[in-house]
Amino acid sequence: MEYFIILIVAVICLLAGLLAGYLIASQQDRRPEDRSTNQTENQYPPDAIHIWHDKGKDQIVLQLGKQIYHTSEPLPPTENKHITQLLKFLQKWVGIPTTPDPQPVAQTPQPPPASPQSIPPSPPEAVDMPGAEKSIVAQVDDILQRLLANSPLGDKRIRLTENLDGSMRICIGVDHYDDIGAVPDEAIQAVIRAAVREWEQLQ
Repeated sequence: MEYFIILIVAVICLLAGLLAGYLIASQQDRRPEDRSTNQTENQYPPDAIHIWHDKGKDQIVLQLGKQIYHTSEPLPPTENKHITQLLKFLQKWVGIPTTPDPQPVAQTPQPPPASPQSIPPSPPEAVDMPGAEKSIVAQVDDILQRLLANSPLGDKRIRLTENLDGSMRICIGVDHYDDIGAVPDEAIQAVIRAAVREWEQLQ
């Protein structure tokens, strides 16, 4: 009976040894594969890009790190900027001219608008006021012109104007007189005096 128990224990130990040996051998066989896998994963930088053509879907597939994108999907801004920079290096490498980034257009500064104080005011235009009161000389001249209209002296171009000091000035053609008595033609003196008397009677 004791020999039978010893035999069973011996068989169990043998089986345990065989199982342990098998497990150790399996672990040793797997280690080179794991090491090669780790080396393959570590030989690329984390921002490496892999690009291939998916013939089944007829589109470009891009892998950036562990993230995969298809041409039907928009790229995030960060990945888009990174890929754009790599494409510029690739174009330079294969000899394709790159398009320079657009430069901001310098705007010519415009002069500030002129302030109201810097604009000289335009001189006021002379406006004839219909109801403005005429001077005494102008009123007498109106009467004189009415009298000359029915007189042989109408073609003498006789008119009354004012001097700078407001006094009356007698114009006969191109001649000028500052006093009625200075006029050489007595007929002209008479018609001017008649205009003055008529004005005085109206006052």
